[in-house]
Amino acid sequence: MRRICALALTMLLTACSALPTQRAAPEWVLNPPSDTATEFWGVGEGVDIDSATRAALRQIAARLRVSISSTVDNSLSVLQSSSGTSPSVQQSVIRSSQSRLQEVVRETEFTGVSLQQRAPSNNGVHVLVRVDRRTFVRETRNRLEQQRQRVQQSLDGLDTMDALTQYRTLQAQLPDIERALAFAQLLRVADGSASDAAITNRLEETRRQAHTAASRLSVRLQHEAVDTDVAAMLSEALTSEGFRIASAEKSPVMRITVLTRSEQLFDAWNCRMDVSLQWLNERGETVAARSHVANGIALESARRARQDAIRRLGLALRANSLPVALGLAQQ
Repeated sequence: MRRICALALTMLLTACSALPTQRAAPEWVLNPPSDTATEFWGVGEGVDIDSATRAALRQIAARLRVSISSTVDNSLSVLQSSSGTSPSVQQSVIRSSQSRLQEVVRETEFTGVSLQQRAPSNNGVHVLVRVDRRTFVRETRNRLEQQRQRVQQSLDGLDTMDALTQYRTLQAQLPDIERALAFAQLLRVADGSASDAAITNRLEETRRQAHTAASRLSVRLQHEAVDTDVAAMLSEALTSEGFRIASAEKSPVMRITVLTRSEQLFDAWNCRMDVSLQWLNERGETVAARSHVANGIALESARRARQDAIRRLGLALRANSLPVALGLAQQ
């Protein structure tokens, strides 16, 4: 019996000694240095030094993203208070701005990175990295300037364009405008100075101009009398985006062409609608076009099936970006 107990005790001690040792994290992991005017600090853990360094840089980027969010909210609150910006457009602005900001921060490549500390961890290795803040600011400012020049070149001659072409040009440049603003906001947080405030203000004004451009555009709908129901749905969609519906002959035109096929299959009516939208400027020149197909079904009649097809078409137009769906902007 004594031999059995001794053997069991020996096995237990052996098993305990085989357990991995839990390493305590060093002080610089628990309390890393604070960022200063000349440097960013980050701590990361990974299976090797490279993965741990990437984790440390992601930590720095996350702090920048949080800091930038407040500046984005402030600039968007100004846009939301602008006249001519509908609630749906306001929500679109918020989504696109936040998305572009996430994209820019995610793509940020830190240079001037130096490894200051490293220590074994339970999962591989801990590292403490330092990023030269001045180098980061300089490179971010260069990227902002490149993006600003791209926007400026694309918008040259905007004032000489007809209203419809002006709207489409601004919508096409919105992604670049948002991207430039994201660089400006990143630079504002990283630099901590107002040296680039004038550029930021001009970009924000250009964004406001793009998002309120619809309110300055009056559109005339052209369609067959039988397609008045389709035109009514499109008119409602346009006004929700801020467009004005006009009757003046010299206004830009959205020409609506509808091809409808209805048939009764078993106990239900089916309706297929092929809807073509053609945009013409004040000179009658075609500047954009888009086609959609909608299918409706109803038990009562072909008219009810057509109504269902129109309802489904309206939902599809609003599912993402209405200007894209109408052919006025690129995806």
